[in-house]
Amino acid sequence: MPGFQRPIYHRFFIIFALVLSAWWGFGNFAVSQTLPLQTLPSQAPASVYYDDHETPEPAWLDGGGACSHSILLRRREEGGAMTGSRAEHIRLQCQNNGDSIYLVYRLRPLAITNELLPMLGVKASRSGVKLMARIVLPLTKDPQTGRAVTFFVQGGVYSSTNRWQKLRIDRMQELVSEQVARLRREADERARSNPAEKLLINSQSAYMDYVFLDAYCGEGIVDVFMDSLEISGASEVVLPSANPYLLAAQSNQTNQASSAPHGLSSGGAPTEEGVVAWSQLSDFPPETKEVGNPEGIQDIETVPSAEQFPSTEEDRVDGVATQGAPTPSAKNEIRMRDSMLTINGTPIFVRAIRYRGEKLAFLHEIGFNTVWLATPPTAEMEAEALRLNMWFICPPPIDLSNVDGEPADAIQMDQLRVFAYNRVIAWDLGVPPTRVTLPEGETSAVAYARKQMRFLKSIPDSTLPYRPIIAQPEKDIRHFSTIYDVLLTSRSPLNSTLDFVSFGYWFRQTLNSVRGSKPLWSIVPTQHDPLLLGQWRQTAAGVFGAQENFYQRSGGNLSVPETLPTEQLRLMTYSCVMAGSRGLLFESPSRLDSGDQETVYRLKSLSLVNLELLMLEQWLSQGGSFATLPSNIPHVAGAVLATPHVRILIPLCLEPESQYSGASGASRNVEFIVRGLPSTYQCWKYSPDGLIPLPYETVAGGVKIVLDELPLVSTIVMTPNPTIMTSLSRRSRIFAPKMVGLMQEIADLRLRYFLQFYGSIELQGNELMWFERGKHYLEQSKRNSEAQDYSEAFLLAQRAMRPIMLMENRIWREKTASLPSPNFVPSATAFRSLHLLDRWTSLLATLEEGDNILFGGDFETIQNFKIYNWRNFQNQTELPGIVARAGILPEGAHEGERGLTLEIVAKNPKEAPSLFDSPPIMIQSPPLMIGPVGTIYEVEAWVNIPRKLVGSVEGLKISDTLSGDVLAERVLETNGWKKVSFRRIVKSEEPIHITISLSGYGKALVDNVSVRPFKSREFVQ
Repeated sequence: MPGFQRPIYHRFFIIFALVLSAWWGFGNFAVSQTLPLQTLPSQAPASVYYDDHETPEPAWLDGGGACSHSILLRRREEGGAMTGSRAEHIRLQCQNNGDSIYLVYRLRPLAITNELLPMLGVKASRSGVKLMARIVLPLTKDPQTGRAVTFFVQGGVYSSTNRWQKLRIDRMQELVSEQVARLRREADERARSNPAEKLLINSQSAYMDYVFLDAYCGEGIVDVFMDSLEISGASEVVLPSANPYLLAAQSNQTNQASSAPHGLSSGGAPTEEGVVAWSQLSDFPPETKEVGNPEGIQDIETVPSAEQFPSTEEDRVDGVATQGAPTPSAKNEIRMRDSMLTINGTPIFVRAIRYRGEKLAFLHEIGFNTVWLATPPTAEMEAEALRLNMWFICPPPIDLSNVDGEPADAIQMDQLRVFAYNRVIAWDLGVPPTRVTLPEGETSAVAYARKQMRFLKSIPDSTLPYRPIIAQPEKDIRHFSTIYDVLLTSRSPLNSTLDFVSFGYWFRQTLNSVRGSKPLWSIVPTQHDPLLLGQWRQTAAGVFGAQENFYQRSGGNLSVPETLPTEQLRLMTYSCVMAGSRGLLFESPSRLDSGDQETVYRLKSLSLVNLELLMLEQWLSQGGSFATLPSNIPHVAGAVLATPHVRILIPLCLEPESQYSGASGASRNVEFIVRGLPSTYQCWKYSPDGLIPLPYETVAGGVKIVLDELPLVSTIVMTPNPTIMTSLSRRSRIFAPKMVGLMQEIADLRLRYFLQFYGSIELQGNELMWFERGKHYLEQSKRNSEAQDYSEAFLLAQRAMRPIMLMENRIWREKTASLPSPNFVPSATAFRSLHLLDRWTSLLATLEEGDNILFGGDFETIQNFKIYNWRNFQNQTELPGIVARAGILPEGAHEGERGLTLEIVAKNPKEAPSLFDSPPIMIQSPPLMIGPVGTIYEVEAWVNIPRKLVGSVEGLKISDTLSGDVLAERVLETNGWKKVSFRRIVKSEEPIHITISLSGYGKALVDNVSVRPFKSREFVQ
C-alpha cells in the first residue's frame, strides 16, 4: 500500500526471504528443455510456500465468475484468525443469476508434481465455498485467442458454518492428468468434423498460477475469511521463454475477456470437466486496496429471504410427491459436484431399489426415485421413467474384460441407440477386480482397475454418455477411492456380532479414509442375509447325522422369516444416513409385488422409510456435514446435519444387541446439548402435523434440548427462517395421512406376527396385559386419524408396537441367555427364528458330538501346517505402513508346545491405516467334507488376546465359508484363554473352510481349532 511503512522485523523477514529465494533458484526463467508432466526435472527444489495473512494488506482479489456480485468489504482483520492474529475478510453481495464467484490469490508458476499440495484455512457464514486452482498448459496455444489453454481443478468444499476448516487439493498431478486426457478427447471429437482445426494438447511444463475460492453460496450476503495459505511441494517451473504465447506469467498477469478457447466449454461456472473459459474471468486487479464496511451492513449471520429457500411446489405423479426432484428434460446433465450427485444442476439423494421385474409405476408409488438394474434399460423403460421422473443405475454396455484392446471392440453397439441412457444417472461397475479375478499378467488389482477406468473414459461422450462411476470394493477402499466417483459399502450389523455403534464408527472412519471427498453410498438389506436364511431353511427342512442311516425331519410346517422387522430396517437406514452416506441402494433379493404376507410387510416398511427420507432429502441432497452428538442416555445418540440456515438433529435409539431383536425406542427425558447454535435459531420437532415448538435453554457449552418421549427415531429442526418452517409444515401435512396409515398397518402386522409365532392362545398374565395395551394404542391411533390429529396418531401407532417389541426382546434374551453368544446357533440371531431354535434344541437331544475331523489345528509344527494344506493369506503388500506377522510359536500354546500367533504393528504411523477395511492376515483351513446335507457340526477354538485390539471393529474373527461374516464370531479382548465356538448345519455338498483373520493392531493367540460333526445316539428310521 503506498506510503505504508513496514515494521523493522517485517523488512528483515522480506530481505531474508529474498536471499533464500535466490539461493533456491526462485525467479529463474532461463531457457531449458521441457519434459513430460510426470517427470519435470527442470524445476527448482521443492519447498513450502506459506502466507500467514498477518500483513495488513489484503491479497485476495475479485476474479469474476458467472454470477453478478459486488464486494462490500475486503480487509485484513485482527482477532478470530485460525492462526496468528489476522485473517482476510471478504463480504460479498450475490445475485441469483449464476453459480460461481471467484476470489483469486496470485502465485508464481508452480510445477505440477505429486508433492504439490495447496491448503487454506476458510471460515464462512454459509457452507459450499470451494477451493480450486488454475492450471496452465503453456505449450498449448488456443487458436482463437492466441493464449495458453487453462482449466481448473477442484479440491475440498467448506461444509461448516462460521467455523474454521482446512481445505486441500489432494492428488494434484492425478487431477491434472485426468483433465488433460479429457481435453484431448474433446479435441479429437472436434477434429473429426474439421481436421484442419486439430488442437494438439501438450502438457509439458504445466503449472499452477492461481489459487481460487468459488465463494458462491446462493443469493444474498456471504462472509468469507481466509487464513494460513500453505502450499507444500512448491517448486517453480522453468518456463521456455522462447514460447511466443506464454500466459501472463511473463507479461502483465491479467486476463482479458475473449471467446472460449478452442475445444473448451464456455459460459457458466467450471464445466463438468473442470474446464473454465477465458470469458469467465475478469481482469485480476493489481491493487490491494481495502474496501470499507458500507453503511447498514452489520457483522451478523445473514438470514435467507423467502426466495433463497427452495420452492415448496409439489410435482405429484400418481399420488407421490417429488418435491426438489430434477425437472424431466429431453437430455439431462448428470454430474458429481463435490460429494453430491446433481441432475441438471439440482442435487439428488438417491433412494434406489434392486430391480426384480416389478412395474416402474409400482416402485414409484412405494417412493423410490431410482431403480438399480443388472442390465441397461430398454427404450420402453426409459420412456416410462421419463413419465414418472425416475432414474436408473446400471452397468455400462461396455466389455471391460480386455482393456488392452480397441475401445470400438468393447462397445456393445446393439445396446447403443439415439438418446439412450438419458435416464441413467450412474454406471455400476460392481465389485472391482481382486487378486483372484485379475487377468493373466496383471499383478495389482488397483492398477488394473485404474486401467479399466482409463479405457472407459477414452470412449467419447458422443458414443457413450458420461456418467459417474460407482463400484463396490470388498477391500482397499482408500486406494479405490482414487479411481471411482462413488463407492458402495455393503457391510451390515444385522444378526451379527457387529453392533450398530461399531458399525457407525466403522462407516465414519472409512469415510474419513477415502481420498478427494469421494462419497460413500450404502447398500441397505431388506431381507435377512442369504447365508443366514440358508441355515434357517435347512434347520426347518430336516437334520441328518454324520452316519447316512440317520435322518430326522423337522416335523410340522416350520416357516422361515425372510423380511427384516421394520425397526431394524429403520435402524439400518438411519445409521447409514447419520454416518454420512450420500445415497441408499436397497437390496431386494425377491420381488416386492408378490402379495404374500412377508412381502407385504416388507413393502409397507420400505414405503414408510421412503416417506421419512423424503421429508429430509432436501437437506440430505445438499451435502451438508454430519456431526455425532451424544445424549444423557448411553444408548441414545444423535447426528446434526448442518446446511445453510438449517440444522437437523436426528436422535436414534441404539439399544444393546438391537441388531438381533430390534429396539423398543421407549426412551424418555432425552437431553442433547447442541454447540454453536446461533441465538437467532429456534427449535422445532418434526411431526406429521407440521412443526411443533420444542422448548430449549441456553446452558454452558451450548443449547440444551429435551425430548419428553423419543420413539425409535425422531427429527428436530433448528432454523431462524419462518419461510422454511412454513414450507416444512405444509409438506408434513401433505404426507401425514399416508405416513400414519402405514405406521398403523405395520403395527397391526406386528401384533398379528406375535400371535402367529408365539402364544396365540397361551397369552396370560402380564403378557396378555401388554398385548391388550398394544391393541388399545392402535385403536386409539385410528380414532385420532379420523379426527385428523395425525401427530398423536403417529405417536400412538409407534406406542402400539412398543409392548410387542418389549415382550419379543424379553423372550429372545431368556431363550439365548445360556448360549456363549447369539451367533452360537444360527436360529438364535433373531426373535422370529426362535421357533427354529426350539426345534434345533430338541433335535440335538438325539445326537452326540463326534470326533475332530480337522487336522493341523493344534499348530504344533510348520511342517504339519503345510502337510495338512493350511494357508496363510497376508495383505501386507498393499498396506506398506504396517508389519503383519503370523507364526507358530511357544507363546501361542494353549495345550502342547506351540500355537498360532498373529500380530499387526504399525511400522510407520503416518502411513498405517487408522482402521482396516479388510484383514491384513487370514489363516484358512484345508477343505472339509463334514457330512451329508443337514449334518450339524461344531467349530471350536481357544483364543487369548492379552491386550484389547485397536484400530478395528472386527478384531479376531473366526468363521466358516457356509455362514460367512453374518455369523462370524468377533473377539477384541479376552481375560486369559477363552473358548470360542459355534454350531452350524451343512446346507450344500460343497467343502467348507474355517477362516481365522486379524484386523486390529495387537497380538492374538489361537490354538486347538477343531471341527466335530454330530452323530446319532441311536438308530432312527
